Amino acid sequence: MRKTRKSTELRSSRGFTLVELLVVIGIISVLVSLLLPALGRVRRSAFATQCASNMRQISMSMLQYAQANKGRLPMARIPDAGVSTIYPNGWFWPNELVRLKYIPMQSSQDSLGRLIQHSSVFRCPEGEPEIDPYTVDIRSTNATSPRDPRNNMSVRYRYGDPSIATWYMVNAKQAATITQAGNAKDAPFVLYHTGSGRNIDNDLRNRAFARSLSQIRKPGEVVMLLDGSEALIGIQWRYMAARHGPLNANGRDGSTNMAFFDGHVSLIPTRDIGRLVATDPSQELAQIRRDTIFYMSRQK
Repeated sequence: MRKTRKSTELRSSRGFTLVELLVVIGIISVLVSLLLPALGRVRRSAFATQCASNMRQISMSMLQYAQANKGRLPMARIPDAGVSTIYPNGWFWPNELVRLKYIPMQSSQDSLGRLIQHSSVFRCPEGEPEIDPYTVDIRSTNATSPRDPRNNMSVRYRYGDPSIATWYMVNAKQAATITQAGNAKDAPFVLYHTGSGRNIDNDLRNRAFARSLSQIRKPGEVVMLLDGSEALIGIQWRYMAARHGPLNANGRDGSTNMAFFDGHVSLIPTRDIGRLVATDPSQELAQIRRDTIFYMSRQK
């Protein structure tokens, strides 16, 4: 009886064999390989939710600006370098929302123009960190599709203080005949520029370029803000940053958050919005969902 108890104690104290350890390690490896993708999806879902929260806050500040200015919407951008006597220091929409205290935060640069990294409601958590040098080359102007990594960059203009980096873009087009209210591409926000011999002050005085909340007849469908950083040309399919969700359409598409004029934010697959039509690029947003209207003249 004593001998049996001793042999049992020896077997129970000998520990794991090499084979048993390998089996346990294999099981753990399988579990980790199964859990990591799920954890990655949860993490990205949380980022998309934080991005939507940022957009909601920005869209509310836009509406507050309009309400405080007799319904007028802010411009998207006016160049600096003295091209306008009305706004000689230029204008960039995130700078103004912060300067006028519709969004409380600090500048993205110090008094010497050096970059300051800090948390910001204008930063998408899926976007790349802001980088110096300050140059247009890091922006999305050359992006070819919504999933292009260049769409994850920020854009910032040093138009005085504050200078705010943004990973979001307003639904805007350059000021030209086609952006006049009632015509094609009459986006809710206007990018004023000096190209083709345009006079910015004349454009600013032209009521056809004026934008107001009264022109938004379908606030739940007209896009105000979306993932992206293009601030030179404006809204195009390839400049929408599809930062969220899985890849699709051979890696060109994903999903982008969009804020609308009624204050709600939706995650929209970019493949449902439009395509770059090589024969007629002006029609790239013609294949639109019923609930994503980019041009005011398309409100039916």
